[in-house]
Amino acid sequence: SGLSVTEFTVAPADIGKFLVGARLLVRSEDWSVQSPEVVVSAVDTGLNKVTVDATLGFTPALGQYVDLIGFADGGGAYRFI
Repeated sequence: SGLSVTEFTVAPADIGKFLVGARLLVRSEDWSVQSPEVVVSAVDTGLNKVTVDATLGFTPALGQYVDLIGFADGGGAYRFI
């Protein structure tokens, strides 16, 4: 769920998927709402809060998805071209 246009919380089981410096975007299931790609600037594991470096263009809502979070080793996400 969203806290602001640059902060959102995730489930405790998912916070470990977010790394500072990783790119991501937030979207609705049908892609009718989609943020630009942004970079994770902070991860607060105590609050399960992710902060990004630029506006998402909206405050994320429960039920939206995070894409492009990459891999735990720091590798980027797969992209289809």
